[in-house]
Amino acid sequence: MPFRLPGRTSPLLALFLTLLCAPVAAETRSELTLEAILGSPDLSGPRLRAPRLDPTGSRVTFLRGRPEDRDLLDLWEYHRGLGVTRRLIAADDVLPGPVDLSPEERARRERERIADLRGIVDYLWGPDGRRILFPLGGDLYLADVSEEPVTVRPLTAGEDFDRDPKLSPDGRRVAFVRDQDLWVVDVESGETEALTRDGEGTVSNGVAEFIAQEEMGRSTGYWWSPDSRRIAFLQVDTAPVPATRRYEIDAEEIRIVEQRYPFAGGPNVKIRLGVIEVESGEIRWVDLGGDDVYVPRVEWTSDPDALSFQVQSRDQRRLELVLQRLGDGCAPDCRRVLVTETSETWINLHDDLHFLDGEAAFVWSSERSGHRHLYLFGLDGKLIRPLTAGDWSVGQLSAVDEAL
Repeated sequence: MPFRLPGRTSPLLALFLTLLCAPVAAETRSELTLEAILGSPDLSGPRLRAPRLDPTGSRVTFLRGRPEDRDLLDLWEYHRGLGVTRRLIAADDVLPGPVDLSPEERARRERERIADLRGIVDYLWGPDGRRILFPLGGDLYLADVSEEPVTVRPLTAGEDFDRDPKLSPDGRRVAFVRDQDLWVVDVESGETEALTRDGEGTVSNGVAEFIAQEEMGRSTGYWWSPDSRRIAFLQVDTAPVPATRRYEIDAEEIRIVEQRYPFAGGPNVKIRLGVIEVESGEIRWVDLGGDDVYVPRVEWTSDPDALSFQVQSRDQRRLELVLQRLGDGCAPDCRRVLVTETSETWINLHDDLHFLDGEAAFVWSSERSGHRHLYLFGLDGKLIRPLTAGDWSVGQLSAVDEAL
């Protein structure tokens, strides 16, 4: 069951209930045909996707397919003050016509099970609640929703395919992956700059490798620091993995795709974790504690000089949560293992890590008791107290009310 620490009802949940309870059209009856079952629109109608509460709490935005084409997604909103649901941005108003995806983007969408979707498939709110960032057709766009009508302008443009964009916490820059390197673009001036320059051949920066995407639920390979000064990123070298071929069979053609697929028992990719200073471009490489390991999660603490990451053994029976301090004067305690989980079978990964703001503590979930429960740890690695217990399991950590 989902677990939420005590506190008031989530505003997002309240808005979801409003959406779910909205009046629906009267039921109409028609003949059920094979075309209706397999075609578009879906029998259940358009689905609400990627619902997000804007930073001001005034609206919920979401992606929704069209009645006549469920796979073409537009950006919609439910506005609390106006009490209306409306389409904010139509994908084909921004970029008419078909879009050619890069091979990397096609592969990413396949692994996220959204390969059939078109239009606006992802978006991010800016920290001030005025802007929305979204990728479309290999370029990045910024929408200003603070005034009517909503305006949309391109942030990047060109032949290169820009993907996985993220706004910096201060809203001044957008980071993204272009080709095999990590880039940033200034939101106001539009100036772009490559932060890494060695992405070529089998080396990529800021991306999630195959196993991370397919088996570990991680689709990105970089993370902004809370003060927007640094970006933690993973560098992946697939050279150790032998190349193989797979066949993509469509109605019109058969495509042969060459890829480096990590077969069970074979070599894995080489991974390095780096932290780059955005202004200077200086990179500091972090000790992972081993070579043949996985890095399933990376997360900044509320302290911009402290980065956490998780290291999992190749057999997935050991998981360490590591805290890496980046500021001056941390020696000899710059790297500290906060939590170690072990299992005779395998360790289940989770997204329940939550660092308390301004406190030297964090919430962590573990199956060490035989059931998944939540625990409060200090940044010294010592257990403060269990938060849940019993003959039942926590499904996920939904929210934390730090005031309690």
